[in-house]
Amino acid sequence: MTTPTLLSVPTVVFDTLGGPEVLQTKELDLAAPAPGQLLIRVEALGLNRAEALFRAGTYYYRPTLPGSRLGYEAAGVVEAVGEGVTAFAPGDPVMTGPGIEMGAQGVYAERIVLPESAVVARPAGIDAVTGAAAWLTYTTAYGGLLETAGLRPGDHVLITGASSGVGTAAIQVARRIGAIPLATTRTAAKRAELLALGAEHVIVTDEQDLAAETERATGGRGAEVLFDAIGGPDLPERAGGRTCPRASSTARPRTSSSSTPATTTRSSGTAGSPRSRTA
Repeated sequence: MTTPTLLSVPTVVFDTLGGPEVLQTKELDLAAPAPGQLLIRVEALGLNRAEALFRAGTYYYRPTLPGSRLGYEAAGVVEAVGEGVTAFAPGDPVMTGPGIEMGAQGVYAERIVLPESAVVARPAGIDAVTGAAAWLTYTTAYGGLLETAGLRPGDHVLITGASSGVGTAAIQVARRIGAIPLATTRTAAKRAELLALGAEHVIVTDEQDLAAETERATGGRGAEVLFDAIGGPDLPERAGGRTCPRASSTARPRTSSSSTPATTTRSSGTAGSPRSRTA
């Protein structure tokens, strides 16, 4: 039996790979939610590096062309639910979460239908704009720092690209559990903002030596954990073997906003004997 069409919805799609110029807005038919699905009226969208990479064909999976959709993160309000949905009801504030395949389920549209498993309740007091910017950055930071590296209270963690979305999330996650975040940024213009977010020390890499400043900020012991979302395999050498043991990034990301997953490394405190993992 054919599922009845609910309405026609403006939706962002693209037929060829490229820059923002390949994006089009088209009216697509949206079916009523099937069993286990929700209809969501979108109020805000999150913009991530993942979407730019996916659109260009350089993400860890590729779009299905023509007519690929786009977008991981959105926040809005439930308008209807399919049979069997018990965790949500019409009127509930929500945000999109895990398990979205952008080509078929991309959220850049005025209304979307998603499985219940891809939707997360939006807590009271969290507006749509904040909700749309929370999932990818904070789950990437939390997963890398706590679940992979085993960050502990009192640990020093060196966070590269700390003014990025994932970087700012990593600062806050580290500070929340009692760890000591050391943030890197290229210019001094963002120092005050990073300190306000909770960084214990900010290293301006265009002006300061990364390894020397890390050693100084940690009293010579080095950082126990390196959270590297941008530097790739060369960063440990640039940061100093004691501070950031040798690590490489080879695994496919699950929630990362990059085509290259964040490298999260735990140091034993001496060069040559690291305990390292890749998130």
